[in-house]
Amino acid sequence: INNIRIFILATIGKNNTNVQEHPFFIFIPIGIIIYMLCCFPLMVIAKNIEMKNTWMAWFPILQIFLFVKMGNKPWWWMLILCIPILGFFAYLIIWMNIVLYLKIPVWKGLLMGLPIVNIYVAWKLAYE
Repeated sequence: INNIRIFILATIGKNNTNVQEHPFFIFIPIGIIIYMLCCFPLMVIAKNIEMKNTWMAWFPILQIFLFVKMGNKPWWWMLILCIPILGFFAYLIIWMNIVLYLKIPVWKGLLMGLPIVNIYVAWKLAYE
């Protein structure tokens, strides 16, 4: 624990010893909350699709693998998701496949391409 405190103090600087005022302690909890807001609906949607290993929604690389499997695509679609423009369209195609499986209108899958709106839509899809 002392090593962690020394590391944090070293990154803050010697003049500012009040660790709680550093932005690090503000942004980390906010990042964790946003991550949970994204992972939980993915896990619930995976349960609705009756996928195995829905716990993978909480781990970054495994999350992508679960997402591709939910869209009923082969594993190499994970690689396509890494290509800038093509990855965006692959992302939308996978969401449209998920929405079709859930028998929800396809336009809701297209809404997943909009930043911030996609978190709200994911929660709506999880509980429809």
